[in-house]
Amino acid sequence: MKEAKKSPIKKAGWWTPGYEGLGCAIVEQAVHDWRYLISKNQRKRRVYGRLLSFTELRKFFKSRYCDLLLLKSDPKKILAKLESELQEAIENGDFRETL
Repeated sequence: MKEAKKSPIKKAGWWTPGYEGLGCAIVEQAVHDWRYLISKNQRKRRVYGRLLSFTELRKFFKSRYCDLLLLKSDPKKILAKLESELQEAIENGDFRETL
């Protein structure tokens, strides 16, 4: 059984209140979505009527909006970590780039 990956988002504590907590939760969902795509071996997938794709998630992590959501983390560092997870999955044969 694989161990759960730790969140790359730095939080103030175990529970982050207010706008900071909401921002962290939004970015945390994007991290989860990225890892979900890897686990399903797909570059894009429709989930609950919305399109998830590495391309859209990359745009999100590079956006000013994502920058504003995170006060204690750098979205570009998070994206770099996620990109390395994807590369590792490709190299290990856990993810085959299918269309």
